[in-house]
Amino acid sequence: MSRPLRLGKQPLLESLFEVRFNSPASPVADPLPGVIFSSLGQDYKSSEILPLASLPKEFRSQDPNFQFAATQRIAGPEAVVFFGDNVIGLAKSLPYMGWSDFRARICAFVGVVQKSGLISEVARYSLKAVNVIPTSKIRQLDHLAIDVTLAGTPAMDSGFHLRTELNDTDFLRIVEITPNITVSTANHSQHSGLRVVIDCIRPCSPSQDYWADVVSGLDALHEEQKRLFFQLLTPDTIAALEPEYS
Repeated sequence: MSRPLRLGKQPLLESLFEVRFNSPASPVADPLPGVIFSSLGQDYKSSEILPLASLPKEFRSQDPNFQFAATQRIAGPEAVVFFGDNVIGLAKSLPYMGWSDFRARICAFVGVVQKSGLISEVARYSLKAVNVIPTSKIRQLDHLAIDVTLAGTPAMDSGFHLRTELNDTDFLRIVEITPNITVSTANHSQHSGLRVVIDCIRPCSPSQDYWADVVSGLDALHEEQKRLFFQLLTPDTIAALEPEYS
């Protein structure tokens, strides 16, 4: 069965692009927001210091939970850019204008970061999609092509949370599934249903030009993310999301 080009009922609530990098000689979370403001100020107009920034960097670097967490962010009406000791990224919430729009935002952001020269050694980059599928079945897990049983009994929605990894030499994939979720988005809309998060990660090999590798790999990463998402859905679920094939 062919894969839809798009869905009339879009379950995608947030798309995130993230780059993790090896510790630079000097912190980047302090100067980089100013660099982004000066180049992309038309898109990102307000800045915020996040609570994690109040902790000493030495403490953050020793805790795996904090090493790749954001300490600052700058926001615009349609997207947010975030920064940490070893991480930068861009998040786009509703309205999602399609991959071409999001890819263009990523490339503009990456171009400014590359030109700054503040990050020289990229470890990995990733695309994460946060979906909430409206439910029409009594058991929300029946929307997915998964089979989870416990002691011979099918898993129930109540209290269910699955996190698993599907990895090979090309991609690291993290899938999270949680029924009975209500999510509030940046535009204050609420969405309830089955939460399906797919995080596709690509490690970077030593290279003369990490940023060129990142940009050239975006389409393959996005394609893999879409492939896995549609493979997770049952035909009935895809039909309910009003697929468009041309």
